[in-house]
Amino acid sequence: MRILKTVSLIFFTFIISPYVRADNLYDASLFERDGRIEDAIPLYDQWLKDNIDDERFSEVLFHCASIIPSIEKTIQFLFTFENNIKERDKQNYYLRIAQIYELLFRTSEASIYYGIASTKIDGHRDYEIYLKHLQLEYQTGLVPDLKEINNILLSNLPPNVHVDALIFKSEIMKYNGDLTGSESILLRSEYRNSFPEIYYALWEIYLLQNDFTEIQKIVKILNADFPHSVELAIIEGDITELPRLSDYFIKNKQSVQLSYIQIGTFSNPENVRMQSELLKQYNFDFFYIEEGISTKIVVRADSLPEELLLKLKSKGFDGFKINYP
Repeated sequence: MRILKTVSLIFFTFIISPYVRADNLYDASLFERDGRIEDAIPLYDQWLKDNIDDERFSEVLFHCASIIPSIEKTIQFLFTFENNIKERDKQNYYLRIAQIYELLFRTSEASIYYGIASTKIDGHRDYEIYLKHLQLEYQTGLVPDLKEINNILLSNLPPNVHVDALIFKSEIMKYNGDLTGSESILLRSEYRNSFPEIYYALWEIYLLQNDFTEIQKIVKILNADFPHSVELAIIEGDITELPRLSDYFIKNKQSVQLSYIQIGTFSNPENVRMQSELLKQYNFDFFYIEEGISTKIVVRADSLPEELLLKLKSKGFDGFKINYP
């Protein structure tokens, strides 16, 4: 409440006071100053409808939106005045809408409005906002062209945003099956030793490759250089998700659940090769688990175990569900 009163006082001082008169804007500011937000909002709303051409229009609109207690109603309120926003304020307007949709976990709408907000008033692209658009679009199932991410990386970005874009590019390359390239761009980054996020991205790649030697190296580095990082806490199992809305790829456990089916254990390398060729022929995603002189072949897919097993059996394979990793 103290913060709200402070914000309201600032708003009253710099926006209202030069034009003090008995109108809705003045009355609304008094209600707000007294903590009567529910009485202030309708008066702000009426003032906006009556003063579309006022220079203070956008400032009052954004201020009123900030005090509406319901996020859904905030969206509705902002859209009411969409056609009245001045050109110079449109980027800020659409950025606010995108951020609200993101808070509501309405990823598709958030992606759309980040895309709109990424265009500046001069027609040039704001690459930091455009990166956010691509990241959220990826979560909806649309995979961006790597050329778009390269353009972002070539722009003048703060180091943390550059790393965010680099990890996103690595994620797309990994999705496309280029684990070597995905690893390479992270290892060659000038920021590798400054951001634990890069080590976490490498850890994910090595986990897919079952490269436990490199995994242990990553854990050792994080323990030595970033002992209190979120990334180390995830790897060690202290937390299960990256609790940040700005993550390059939010893992939604409810919507994506990998299943693992082990189709066999082989001691003869030739049998491993033959089975691998057959799996490749039918476009199955698989990997190996080495245990002594034996090699297990495990198939994975983002579907239910029963569905994956049925698909394998239709191609002449058999197996059983395992828990991994």
